[in-house]
Amino acid sequence: YARTLLSNHYPAMLRHFIWLLITSTTCKDTTLMKNFFGYLLIILSFVAWAGIAALPFFNVSTGSAAAITTALVIGGEVLFYTGVVLIGAEAWNKIKSKFKKS
Repeated sequence: YARTLLSNHYPAMLRHFIWLLITSTTCKDTTLMKNFFGYLLIILSFVAWAGIAALPFFNVSTGSAAAITTALVIGGEVLFYTGVVLIGAEAWNKIKSKFKKS
């Protein structure tokens, strides 16, 4: 059933990760999926912040813009911190070290 579900509707890489999610039984597969979704959530959090920057270019009222901005800020923060929790402290410290000044 899972192979039929994943036929050709998704790109190969996404099909591979979905297949691992469905059939994961080992600790290594579970860690791989947690890392994948963690990094994906962090990337999506930056997309939410980019949406805030792009909002003035859309024709929305001031009240709607305020509501959308609030939702994007909260959503972006939730996505970011959930992603950090999924990737773990060691990976997060590795990422932070790349941005620190020497």
